[in-house]
Amino acid sequence: MADFYRFFARIIVLAGVIFPIAAFSQTRPLDAPSPDLAFPHERNAFGLAPDPAIHWGRLDTGLRYAIMENKTPRDQASLQLRVDVGSLDEVPELGGIAHFLEHLAFQKTIRRPDEGLFTELERLGLQSGADSNATTGLEATTYYLTVPGSGIDRISRALDIFRDISDGLLLTEEDVEQERDVVISELVSRDSSAAQSSKIRMRFLTPGAKAAEQWPAGTRESLHVISREDLLAFYQAHYRPEKMLLVLVGDFDAEAVEAEVRARFADFKGAGVAAPDVSEERTASLPQAPRALSHVEESLRPSIAVYFEQPAKSIASQSLGYSGAYRLQKADEDTRRAVLKRGLALDFAMGAYRRRLQDLMFADDAGFSSGGPFGDHIPRAAYFAGLQFTPVGDDWRTALHVARRELDRLLAFGITEQELDLMRRSQITSLKASVDRADTRSSGALASNILRSTAAHFVVRHPSALLADLMDVVDQLSLEDVKAALKDRYEGKAPAIFVRLQNSDEPVSEAEILAEWAAAGETLLQPWQPSDDKAFAYQVFGEPGQIVSQEHIEDFDFERLTFANHVVAQIKDSDLERNTVRFSIRLGNGLSAFAPDEAGLMAKAGQWATLGGLGAHDFQELSRLFADKNMSVQLSIDGGGVRILGAAMRADLPLPCNMPQRY
Repeated sequence: MADFYRFFARIIVLAGVIFPIAAFSQTRPLDAPSPDLAFPHERNAFGLAPDPAIHWGRLDTGLRYAIMENKTPRDQASLQLRVDVGSLDEVPELGGIAHFLEHLAFQKTIRRPDEGLFTELERLGLQSGADSNATTGLEATTYYLTVPGSGIDRISRALDIFRDISDGLLLTEEDVEQERDVVISELVSRDSSAAQSSKIRMRFLTPGAKAAEQWPAGTRESLHVISREDLLAFYQAHYRPEKMLLVLVGDFDAEAVEAEVRARFADFKGAGVAAPDVSEERTASLPQAPRALSHVEESLRPSIAVYFEQPAKSIASQSLGYSGAYRLQKADEDTRRAVLKRGLALDFAMGAYRRRLQDLMFADDAGFSSGGPFGDHIPRAAYFAGLQFTPVGDDWRTALHVARRELDRLLAFGITEQELDLMRRSQITSLKASVDRADTRSSGALASNILRSTAAHFVVRHPSALLADLMDVVDQLSLEDVKAALKDRYEGKAPAIFVRLQNSDEPVSEAEILAEWAAAGETLLQPWQPSDDKAFAYQVFGEPGQIVSQEHIEDFDFERLTFANHVVAQIKDSDLERNTVRFSIRLGNGLSAFAPDEAGLMAKAGQWATLGGLGAHDFQELSRLFADKNMSVQLSIDGGGVRILGAAMRADLPLPCNMPQRY
């Protein structure tokens, strides 16, 4: 539901879980916060309620927290701490200091001056990387702990680690010099062709914007000059309670966990001079005329991307949950329904565009191997909607023509009734599946969703609330609604076209790229002609096989059935994912049956088999037939055999059996 609830293709899943627990789980009234410390639901224009299973709290010092009980997996908890500081908060001469500080966060602290936090993590049974990690981005530094066990003592020890990170780092000269070598090594290892290409792209898109220059890794020069005093000043300026959000989700008693949070962070007030607040509203002033750039990178696949800058305020016109600086001020019922319909209309239009490209890419002269719409946000700079394609070879011209032709076709004629119906069914099925699975999602995924959604100023809602919104307007959405939303997003906006080539001797000029874009706009267009689909052809397979033996395997609690044709089936009931059936089928000898010079070819056979369709149905038709089913099937070949893996909703049985059987 990317475009329905969020402007960006980098989707945030606004999800949570409802449990019949005590009244504690309901959000308590909080004292009126400053605007920067308010939770999204406290300032949402439409008064949206957050997921009732999440408890929200705020200390007097400004530190915010969210706590949620969740039983999947059992005896485990996910803790995440976000600090609102990243590379955009640095000065160029000290570039990389936020990431440098993140590395030092697990070293010696005031409370652990001899051994540092890594030893305490090991005592808790946490492995570095798998159970304890941290990341530094443009706008935030985030720390992650996955704690085994549900006892409050283990949660308390994990919270002690976060408290040490918050205001207890010693930043000794020894630790600083040791980590300096590590961060410089990371800078070198991550300075890849892909990273360089991304920098070229961002400089082209947002010339002069800090996000295009101030990357988290820093530079060799800046990392060499950062001193302990610089790190301490940066630490005290940014690691402050009003800049932190703590999220805890897991198999624990929420009320007891809140008491521990308050006990461990009540006296955390920050030290030194605080850094000035940074407004979400900062944006770059970009060129408004069509522009283009290309570059050659032999180690990366060729690609083209066409960007259309979007007004920052457009995010509020298509998402009820958005509560940031650009939120709507008028919140009557007509506005609510208009926002819902616009978001849904864009989601349907982009879904239709994506499916049309899927149909086109199988033609012999398609000129591209993949393509589709996307969204991008360069922090404190700009918002974009765009189209991205992978050309066949360096045939960027054909791919660019397809991108514009199909966009212009959508703008001229909109989507068809058949596409509208397909999108309705697909969206309803998808959200119903999310509701069915809501109380079996993992604690780690929920914690990440709560953290990211809140930081991005979106109300964290239960899937059932999102489904109710969808059902409220989905049948009223018209073809004209979709067309109007499309025109508002793309029409009259100057493209910024980025072309990456792989095997060319030199880049293509801006004039040549823009000329091709203009020529593509002269194509004579006709309305899209959807294909006529038929029923799935493979639903009858004769008499059921005869079971010759059945046994229960106690150690792993599953049933093993052996059929007369020597097929062995193993079936296990599980409560890890509600209403979901997962299957794995293995047959044959796999790659071991092929000569060494054939193995590489056969390794791709699974992809070819999937894209090749099934006799009576090609791949495109299969995609349309099962658009309203939550079912996936994939094939692979390894040393153990041919493997068919997939998942489906229980309500869709027996299709999960029919499809892999036919493969």
